[in-house]
Amino acid sequence: MKTAKELFQAYINGSAEESAALFADNGALELPYLADLGVEPRYEGRKNIGAFLSFLHEKMYPNFKFVDVKQRVTQILNRLTSSTSKSIPP
Repeated sequence: MKTAKELFQAYINGSAEESAALFADNGALELPYLADLGVEPRYEGRKNIGAFLSFLHEKMYPNFKFVDVKQRVTQILNRLTSSTSKSIPP
C-alpha cells in the first residue's frame, strides 16, 4: 500500500513509463490547460498515458524535471493525509 505522498513522489520522479505504470488500467490523465497549446487534454489507459508522457518528456519538454517542489508538495500532502488515514492500494 502506498500513501498519496509516495504515489505523487513516484509520479514526479519517475520516467514516462514509470509514471504511467502508477495509473490503473482504466485510469485517466487530464491536463485541461494543454488544449490551449493545441494538445489533447485527456488520455485514458496506461498505454495511452505512457505514450503521452513519453511525448511530453521527449518532444514537448525535453529534459523536463520538477524542482523545488518538496516543501509545497509536503504541505499539500500533509493536508490530504491528515484528512484520511487510509493508504492507497498498490
